[in-house]
Amino acid sequence: MKKPVILFLTILITISILQLGCGTSEENESSSFEKGEALLSEFKFEEADEIYKKFSERDSLNYKGFYGSALVDEYRFKFIDALIKYMTVVETADDYAPAYLGLYRMYRFFDMPSEASMVGFKYIKLAGASIESSRLKAEILLESNSSKRLRDEISNQSHFDSHKGEKNFIIAQTYLLENSFDSAQYYFEQGLKNSEESPSYFLAASDYLEKIGLIDSAITLSSKAIELSNYDYLTTIDHYFKLLNNNYFNQANNLIDKLQSLGLDDGTRQLLIYYNYFYQPRYNMSRYALNEFMRQGNSGYCNNFYDFLVSCKKDEGNTPSDLMKLVLSEMSRSGYPEEILHTVNYIMLRYLSETLNPIYTLKEIDRLPGIYSAKKETKLMKIEQLYLSGQAGEAEAEMKALSKASAKRADWLTSIGNIYKNKLIRKYDKAERNYKDALDIDKWFKPAFENYIQMFRDIGNYKKSLKVFKDYPYFEKKYSDLKILKAVCLVESGDFEKGLKLLEQSIGNKKEDLTIFADVLYAARIQNNNSATEKILELMEKFNEHNSKALSFTSDIYLRLKNYDKSKELSRKAFELNNKNYDAKAVNAFANYKTGQVKSAEQILDSIIIEDRYNSKANMYLAQLLVTEGRDYQKASNLARKAISLSQYGYDEWMTLCFAYYQMGRYDLCRAEAIKSSHKYTEFPLPFYWLGLSQFEENKDGAKGNLKNAIKLGLSGEQLKLANEVIKRL
Repeated sequence: MKKPVILFLTILITISILQLGCGTSEENESSSFEKGEALLSEFKFEEADEIYKKFSERDSLNYKGFYGSALVDEYRFKFIDALIKYMTVVETADDYAPAYLGLYRMYRFFDMPSEASMVGFKYIKLAGASIESSRLKAEILLESNSSKRLRDEISNQSHFDSHKGEKNFIIAQTYLLENSFDSAQYYFEQGLKNSEESPSYFLAASDYLEKIGLIDSAITLSSKAIELSNYDYLTTIDHYFKLLNNNYFNQANNLIDKLQSLGLDDGTRQLLIYYNYFYQPRYNMSRYALNEFMRQGNSGYCNNFYDFLVSCKKDEGNTPSDLMKLVLSEMSRSGYPEEILHTVNYIMLRYLSETLNPIYTLKEIDRLPGIYSAKKETKLMKIEQLYLSGQAGEAEAEMKALSKASAKRADWLTSIGNIYKNKLIRKYDKAERNYKDALDIDKWFKPAFENYIQMFRDIGNYKKSLKVFKDYPYFEKKYSDLKILKAVCLVESGDFEKGLKLLEQSIGNKKEDLTIFADVLYAARIQNNNSATEKILELMEKFNEHNSKALSFTSDIYLRLKNYDKSKELSRKAFELNNKNYDAKAVNAFANYKTGQVKSAEQILDSIIIEDRYNSKANMYLAQLLVTEGRDYQKASNLARKAISLSQYGYDEWMTLCFAYYQMGRYDLCRAEAIKSSHKYTEFPLPFYWLGLSQFEENKDGAKGNLKNAIKLGLSGEQLKLANEVIKRL
């Protein structure tokens, strides 16, 4: 499932709140809603909710109070609760426009475009003609690829007469849909000439730039929009998800801090943190944030729903299906109608399909009503689950029928290709054929191109990923982000010179996406190319000199390379930029330990764990310090195990645990962890090194072979020396 995106419209939000006070027969009701609106803008969500609840207390059938409660849930990131309440209001009062707008936003968030389109048009009909309705209609038509219709409509509307710049940006996006890049660029430049100091102007420009891969510029303009809106909350949250979708996690952290300074409560802050980690992805940390949210006494369907999302991503056996049943049973007991239950069930099924529980997922798919079972996404989900459950014959039959219906649809063919490239299905030839067919139908269909390349990257066939670029050379010329992707593929294939040169030329368009640097650093590490690693670190520092997270990341790698002075310099700078960056503080402490400051380093690492008990770096480095100093092995192993959990089985954290067990003389435990880690880190030397050493100490077979494998994979330093000595003795 693609990452969810919220496209909030600033003025639409204001209008939808203001409409709460319109049409009421009692003056005090209007005044109460205005007070609720003011409280929401001040982040006083609980107080606003109390005002909205009074409407229901006075009259249980008063849908406006329930709408207000839904709006509060949306502000508080309790999106599943907001969805349920908006749907309830629409069921109760089918002519209440603001509820349709709220429901539109939730459908967009949960990636349900057809449903969003339906309720969006309903809102437009009820609200009447206005610039806000015109903006919403433009957004819907862009989503549905109705480019010509949108151009015709926007040209004949007077609402955009005083918003010519924004209008030109929207027209530019319609030409992107038609792959008319010159026309798109022309209208974008016209939009720049018609400059407007409004949030909607900068958001429209940002959307255009994001679509052509100029991410850094898109983020800059989106930031300008929220400043102009005076941090209008829902507009700011739109920007927040744009940051997450593009892996700009440092800016996302900074935005959370900014909202907190403006009065955001800690419960809502924890849910923002939840999503920040969810996108990274660091699912254990997401769960810790959720636990903190619940510890504060916050309630709602979101508690189990968000736990469900994490359990799906971590594939925790039956836990996801149990949590799914719990959410639906709670809703059923509360008396929600089947239509709402089916919608929530459908949303949760799309996440459940990512787990290895195909039998249960298939059973739930078969229970979906026609409105959802007939959807393309459901049919594709069912086919994938049939494959995963071992029912290949039925899957092929379903696929054959679907292929006939989708023979001329590039998006459907791409989705079919994505099923075939699943690592558990591994029908790569069929996947490739579908991607090629999709690109034959629409030569500019970017998802087909990207997934085609990703398939070869996933299976480590980097030469073939480069061949895809060669076969379709026009993509990298029009999309800046694809030029960056080519640079990554070049590095992965071993062509460091060309790859790093291209990366330096293009990374400015997405410089804060540290996953790009992580990919090329990983390639350099498994190919034992330290000079390339240092060049990449120089690029990271050059393009992210004010990014605390990037500097911390860079300093950690310099520490591994034993460049302790550089590590201390960058980690110190990272902490100065953000005094909550405990990763940087931990790296700095351990670099100081490596240069002789044992006592102070240990004290600092201990203090970090007290201040931030979820910091994996501090736990790992304190464990390494204790083991190296030859004391308190039990504490060290406990710290290492905690670091592994916090980092989701990070390589260095796992190797620290092996180190601790080996020094303790628990060769059996060292061997067990080495075996497990060798399955995940097949291209790294240390799992095989610790496995070989522990087998040697236990007089078990296989020690020599594993140590030789570790050397082959690039073992170095004192570990290489010891491995060779053991091999000689064997």
